[in-house]
Amino acid sequence: MRNPAKILVTSFHPFRGRTRNASQTIAAALPSALPNATFHALSLPVTWGAVESIALPQIASLQPHILLGLGEGNPDALKVETLAHNLRSGADETQQSPADASIDPQGPAQLAARWPLPQPLPQSPGAPILLSSDAGRYLCNNALFRYSLSNATYAGFFHLPPQGETSDEGYRAQWLPAVVELLTFALRHPSQP
Repeated sequence: MRNPAKILVTSFHPFRGRTRNASQTIAAALPSALPNATFHALSLPVTWGAVESIALPQIASLQPHILLGLGEGNPDALKVETLAHNLRSGADETQQSPADASIDPQGPAQLAARWPLPQPLPQSPGAPILLSSDAGRYLCNNALFRYSLSNATYAGFFHLPPQGETSDEGYRAQWLPAVVELLTFALRHPSQP
């Protein structure tokens, strides 16, 4: 693999009245957790069009080997999304709905994520990892669909449990090792360039 690997990690701003977004908390800690990779981090507003207007130009410019989106999902587990659907719905933080129900009206109905996974999945009692084939229809799914069309060797999306009022330190202690383990596996996977 090229040394060091070039990784772009995207996260989202807090939304729906929350003061923290777990994706930002974890993204900020990854460079020191994986010092042998070149990290680029990008935090996106929770608005329709942000992936297309902010993330896609960065992806085109950086040409990352690994492209990972992080967002908040359901409590109690980290979910590795395996499938993006060409659908979008819901009002964003500016109360705007998407202009079209499809992410790409000319695109396929769904796209598989490109993320290598160890078998079995790593598990710990306090930070379970699950596979998910439904990334929703909101901005996280939108990001995974767009990222799956990129030239990155690996493109994926992880839904993290909401951080709530947990301190950054406490949240990272629980969930950062799981993200690092999944990223490390991708970095070491033999099919990498």
